[in-house]
Parts: sequence; C-alpha cells; structure tokens
Amino acid sequence: MWLSASAYFAILSGLYSFGLFLPTIIKDSGFTTNANKVQLWSVIPYAVATVFTVIVAFLSDRLKLRGTLMLFTLPFAIIGYAVIANTSNAQVGYGMTFLMATGLYASVPCVLVWNSNNSAGHYKRATTSAMQLAIANCGGFVATFIYPAKNAPRYHRGHTVVLSLLVAAWFLILFNVLYCRKVNKDKADGKYDKYVGYNDDRDPKFVFIL
Repeated sequence: MWLSASAYFAILSGLYSFGLFLPTIIKDSGFTTNANKVQLWSVIPYAVATVFTVIVAFLSDRLKLRGTLMLFTLPFAIIGYAVIANTSNAQVGYGMTFLMATGLYASVPCVLVWNSNNSAGHYKRATTSAMQLAIANCGGFVATFIYPAKNAPRYHRGHTVVLSLLVAAWFLILFNVLYCRKVNKDKADGKYDKYVGYNDDRDPKFVFIL
C-alpha cells in the first residue's frame, strides 16, 4: 500500500499542477498570447491523452497488469517534463505538453485500482484504499505552490520538481512490481501454505496483480 500510495501522490502532484497551470504555461511560453486561443490550444493535449488513457485502461483490464503498464506510460511524462524544463522553444514546449498529459493521465487508472486489486478482506481493502487516496491527494498541496508567477516564463523549478517526483514514482512502481512478483513466487513455492484458508491476500490462492 505504501509504495503504490507514494507513487500515486507523486503522479497526482504532476497531474493537479498540469491541470491548474497548463493555460498559463502555454501563454507564458509565447506559443500564443490570445486568451481564447490559449484555452483552445490547452484542450488538444487532453484530447490526445483521453484516447491513450482509454486504450491503457482497456489493456490493463484485459492483460491483468497495473504497475507493469505504468512502467511504460510514466516515461512519456518524464520525457515531456525533462524537455520542457530545458527548452525555450515555444513549439517544442507545447509539443511536450502532449507527452506530459498522456503519461500522467494514462497512469492514473492503473495506480488507482492496483492497491485494491492486491488487498483481500473487506476491511483491509476499504482501509488501504482510503489511506491511499488520502495520501495521494496531498499532491494537490504540492501542485499549488510549485509554479509561482516569478518563475515565468520557463517555470524551470516547477517542471523539475514534477520531473523528480515522477522519476521517484517510476522506481516505487518498479519496486512494487518486483515485490508482488516475489510474493507470488513464494506462494507458488509453498512458503505461504500456513495461510491456507485465511481468505485474505496472504492466502496462497490469492495472486497479486503486477
């Protein structure tokens, strides 16, 4: 729970800040300064991310994979933030918002359900799900303060903070995937046989989703 909740916190820090400041980032980058056009141009990255998110959610459910898919979706956002934090080209910066939106939003469906998928027992699932959401949504506090107006037009600090959080999230997800894989192997090897009949996530019949 702690690994997935921490990763979710990092992802939501980026997602909330992206939603709050995308129009400002587009305007201050010089891509366009017309307020109406800024709003219109900010819609397109979301449209692309929507399609990609639906595809990832479908594959995640069909393949029964959560963290494994996030290891492939998060790098889109990581690359986007790495480039936009170090470029002064407005067109390149705007192009990176597509990668940022795609990587962030496509990762949310997987991380949102991963913890509940791997928690058995009604009380444990309810408790860990609530704790994960409580921890993750603290990312909203981070998002509020990392893009101050004084950092315009590049917002290097804000982009770098989100980039660091997403890199940390990627490693947390990797560690969680490896941990779940190890537990599944241990169960197959009989190391959890003493929990037979417990009907919770320690039961050998319960297989963690990677």
